[in-house]
Amino acid sequence: MHHSSAVNRRSFLATLATTCAGWQARESLGAEQRLGKVVVVGAGVSGLAAARELKSSGFEVVVLEARSRIGGRTWTDESLGAPIDMGASWIVGIDNNPLMKLVHEFKIKTIVDDEDWIFYDHLGHRLPDMESDAIDEAWSAIDEAIEARGEKVDDDESIAEAVRRLRPKHNRTPETQRRINVYLAGQESDVGGEIERLSLWYSADDKEFEGDARLFPSGYGQIAAGLAEGLDVRSEQRVKAIAYSDQGVNVTTDKAEFDADAAVLTVPLGVFKQGTIQFTPALPPAKRDAIDRLEMGRLDKVVLKFPHVFWPRSTTNFGFVSQTFGEFPEFMNGFKLTGEPILLAFAAAGFARQLETLPDAEVQAKLMTVVRTMFGATSPDPSGMKYSRWGQDPFAGGCYSYVPVGATSELYDVMAKPVDTLFFAGEATSRDYRATVHGAFLSGLREAKRITQRFTAHEPERAPGRLQSLPAGNGASRFQPER
Repeated sequence: MHHSSAVNRRSFLATLATTCAGWQARESLGAEQRLGKVVVVGAGVSGLAAARELKSSGFEVVVLEARSRIGGRTWTDESLGAPIDMGASWIVGIDNNPLMKLVHEFKIKTIVDDEDWIFYDHLGHRLPDMESDAIDEAWSAIDEAIEARGEKVDDDESIAEAVRRLRPKHNRTPETQRRINVYLAGQESDVGGEIERLSLWYSADDKEFEGDARLFPSGYGQIAAGLAEGLDVRSEQRVKAIAYSDQGVNVTTDKAEFDADAAVLTVPLGVFKQGTIQFTPALPPAKRDAIDRLEMGRLDKVVLKFPHVFWPRSTTNFGFVSQTFGEFPEFMNGFKLTGEPILLAFAAAGFARQLETLPDAEVQAKLMTVVRTMFGATSPDPSGMKYSRWGQDPFAGGCYSYVPVGATSELYDVMAKPVDTLFFAGEATSRDYRATVHGAFLSGLREAKRITQRFTAHEPERAPGRLQSLPAGNGASRFQPER
């Protein structure tokens, strides 16, 4: 082991022993309250939720985050002069949603997404309200029809194939085709995956909370900031290797090493897919199979700031029905949210994949062609731009997980299953609430509870925080017992 790593470990342990908030108060509760040390990998909502819960249960906890910021795929950026969520935007369904408890606890302002839409066709003509209503009705009808088809077919198929079977292309009027395109583009935005890949059987068999959707005028980042309060979060710590057994874990970053009794891994599915973390021993075949078979979707935002507002000020959402499928189908009125002349455009799935290969200037030019089609040829050039590019983010590898044809939603349960002293959280471990922030949050609480139960069960006595040496393998360093 390098000398600097040993120093880092000693300083890490010393810091935890002396500065962990509330630790002195717990000492009087007796030694059995000192439950052990846990490393949480990832300071997104799931990691912060797990760390907060574990700390309150009596564990020493350190959170390792590869980025220079916390929040993971909740990312509030202020570079355009207003708080804009580049990742998650909504609380989806507020009734009994655990995120609403955090909103109240942290005194965060939210506003209702009124689901107010104006649609424009490919020539920039505003569609009449009757047609907007017809698009809504068609969405519900297609949903019901493909759900019924899913119950009849013997083999899974893609959502695109299911729609083709319901209404062959030669049997579609231009209006019908437009409504179908809006539906299919909406499916891609919801799930992040190409409609030719989305599973008819499993891509929508998750659960939802009822009630309004809410937005954050000052950004989703407030949730992460509230959860992180009082936690020991180490940023810019990129995890390279994890050695583990039933006795403990050793986590190696590009800067230090951390020994612990357990680890909670909250890295996104896209990061597992990249294989940038070396596991010793390798993760079990079932876990690796789940990582391979589930997919990571793309949903990007391109945010433009303008000198002034030139679009309908009071409307929340705009739909564009392009002749190029998936070309910026949805826009959000940032002015209504922030008071600044900002428009947000969404790009999903295959279109997002192509867009991410282009330089910013080309992306802006493509988007401005659509903006000027919708809102007029004299629309001014933007004064600023921000582009999320989630698929190219090495610490995300996409926006969120989905089930493609050939996989099943049971794989989420495999993703969630602990391996020795490794525990797994994040939206890709939440079968019921995948691809949501509340799913990530609940998964963090789930794993914190699982660790607490395991450490408080009547197991053979072992001193908390004491690790046995593990055999090295694949070049990984040996565990060093505490001194």
